[in-house]
Amino acid sequence: MNLILEILGMTFALLFVTTFISKIIHWKEHKQTMASYKILPAKVISISLLFFLINEAVIAFSALLVGWRPFNGILATILLLIYTLAIGINLLRGRRDLACGCGGVLENERLHYGLVVRNLLLITAVVFLSFTSKVHGISDGWLTVGIWLVSATLLLIIAVISEWVRVRNQLDHLISEGR
Repeated sequence: MNLILEILGMTFALLFVTTFISKIIHWKEHKQTMASYKILPAKVISISLLFFLINEAVIAFSALLVGWRPFNGILATILLLIYTLAIGINLLRGRRDLACGCGGVLENERLHYGLVVRNLLLITAVVFLSFTSKVHGISDGWLTVGIWLVSATLLLIIAVISEWVRVRNQLDHLISEGR
């Protein structure tokens, strides 16, 4: 069980690394996405993005350095709840033609209720991990290498599935336009 928890913690750490890096690389686009949600005043978008980035970096790099802790779970839960609330508000407004702004392997071109479900599942996993992980850090030696490899593989699988869904949706859109 401890090995599974370490893999889950490492996977979440790497997940937050990818979102953090993606948002830094695509700073301007991400600011535009945040503005398109029409929740925050334009004056606070940059500072809000900086707040999100700092928290994602703290979650990711502290988990990578010392293993998953309840502190990581609290921050991750707060961020995921904020993101889920923003997505939900726009879905209730009928605004689906927005990028989710998730960044990294979780990025999605359009809002849909599946993102809300996904985020709620992520929150559940984060809370579970936070209450069941041991206080010790990640394992040493070859086991750590194995944990990294399994976690990276899980993220690659998530990325491939996300890309497959994106391509399938584009094909469905093209086919429906052709009719």
